[in-house]
Amino acid sequence: VSLVTDRLDDPPNYCKIRLTFQGESTASITEGTGAELSTQSSDDRLGAVKIRGGQGMSWLAVESVNDMSFSQFDVSGHYPIASKCSDFTTDTTTGQADLTLTSWKELREQVVLATELDFAATLSATAYEGTAFTYGVGGIFGDLEELSPGLGMVIAPVELTDFFGNAYITKDATGTSSGWEWRVTGSEKVGSTNMWKVTASHRDVRDFCLGYATMTMWLDADSPWAARQTVDVAISSSEASQSSCSAWQQRGVDAVLPEGELELHHTFERTTLSRGIKAIELGKTYDNRPQANDLNPDDDELVNWGVDGTHLPDNSTVRQHPLDEAMDCIDEFSGVASGAVTALENDGYVWRAVDKQNGTSTEWNLSWVDSDTTAGWLHFSVSGGGAETLACEFIAKGTFDESVSHNRDSIPKVLPLHAIETRLMDDQRFPALTGPSALFDNNGPHESTSMGYLVVVPGTGFGIDFSDLLDTSGATTVDVQRQWQDGTKDRSFSLLADASDGRLIGWTSLSTEELG
Repeated sequence: VSLVTDRLDDPPNYCKIRLTFQGESTASITEGTGAELSTQSSDDRLGAVKIRGGQGMSWLAVESVNDMSFSQFDVSGHYPIASKCSDFTTDTTTGQADLTLTSWKELREQVVLATELDFAATLSATAYEGTAFTYGVGGIFGDLEELSPGLGMVIAPVELTDFFGNAYITKDATGTSSGWEWRVTGSEKVGSTNMWKVTASHRDVRDFCLGYATMTMWLDADSPWAARQTVDVAISSSEASQSSCSAWQQRGVDAVLPEGELELHHTFERTTLSRGIKAIELGKTYDNRPQANDLNPDDDELVNWGVDGTHLPDNSTVRQHPLDEAMDCIDEFSGVASGAVTALENDGYVWRAVDKQNGTSTEWNLSWVDSDTTAGWLHFSVSGGGAETLACEFIAKGTFDESVSHNRDSIPKVLPLHAIETRLMDDQRFPALTGPSALFDNNGPHESTSMGYLVVVPGTGFGIDFSDLLDTSGATTVDVQRQWQDGTKDRSFSLLADASDGRLIGWTSLSTEELG
């Protein structure tokens, strides 16, 4: 529930949300034209499209599009009564919605390079419009895909080649695909056509005690997608569904799942089919395909500040008062923030920092941790600088109740904050990030854009700790956010990047408008 209500300005105290929808959709493979092959020496890969990956490099891919138009899109809420979630809905909001889910699968390796979800919805008197773009694993079930690959297939008609590969479909045939165990139960007539009926269940969802996920598909030899597909999914983090799990499995569930339950029940049914002319050849290379040395930064571009530094280096020339300059203020706060000053003068470091432009000054909010795991935050403002004297103003401070680990050995080598900023501002790599409705203009960040970073090391109480399940290394991410008014619309734009290689993980754009 919190995944929805956390995005609302005035969230209701729902304990359960029910979404009822009905409509039509179109599943298609885009027919790329010759204009997509400008980097190629021939038209051999005609049908493919160009797409930029998380490093901003250009690839050739197969583009799959699912357009969904819901004539019914009703959201109902359940309130808690006497410490239990009511079985009856109290609030129901009616509306319509349009969703377009696009994915790009790279031609040679056939891995998903990117996923884009565009949506527009009207609920009561509020209009919502936005885009969520992720590189690699993503989409509506992105987090669950990390633990259970293939689960995201339930939101769209299954592409049969991807699912079955070269398997021979006949009665009682069985197989596995992306965590799904499938079996052909026989043939069944749908309308006037005999089709193979296939049942499938998701093994990982069962084995990791997440609940259950099943699909039933009816296959027509002339269709590249299932002609009919029913989906039943129930995923829960409750202890009841984990009674037969080992302790390790339960920890995995707790790490990846938010508290609560998710149920999904729907049916896709084909109404029409139109075939293309030319099949796209998969598994073959192409001209100017990015190589490994094109993607990652050189080792001399990375900084190992975790050894003895106090913060991620930041010498931006397009933002006022970058972090390196702002840190000159710390000594002035020894009287009002002695804990932070003492920590940073010794072995402490800044594990979270975010800026905010405020006219000619810049506000910085720093989260720090000392070697004895004492941790807190410091909020201050910086103005002047350059030819003027730097002016520092203390705003507020505080301490953290949750545990924060001090672990310099786990802080990875990373690109400086200003280097990542330069990459993100390159409109040849990432054109969607620059413009009036994005994060940057041609000169730098918009005035309402803020930039920050986060260091997560094993043992930290903030966020998800996979240290016992995976390895002992930490991670550093860079986030850029913007919120502003655009006429009658409230708009926001945010992104997340991996500081270890500058890879863009994904971005979201959202606008809301009261229709009156």
